[in-house]
Amino acid sequence: MATERTDYPDDIEVQAWQCKIEAEMRCINCDALHGEEYINERGDVKRQLVTAAHPFHDAANPRPRLVSLCLECHRRYDDRTGPNRRQKKQR
Repeated sequence: MATERTDYPDDIEVQAWQCKIEAEMRCINCDALHGEEYINERGDVKRQLVTAAHPFHDAANPRPRLVSLCLECHRRYDDRTGPNRRQKKQR
């Protein structure tokens, strides 16, 4: 998983935006809509944030496959599959 902005292609913002537009600003996993309000586990009202995720963790690829995920699904996916998974388990 990329951790520095320089790990990504120069036009990653354009690619990410296109990915989210194609998914109609929805998470492909849970169907959350970007900007939609929800109540988190602590009872706080929050707004959904839809992000573009790298399912193959290939941030340096100039034309990566991107998928639209809400922030919660993106984090859950990275925790389960990301290259940093091993590092987290060793802590």
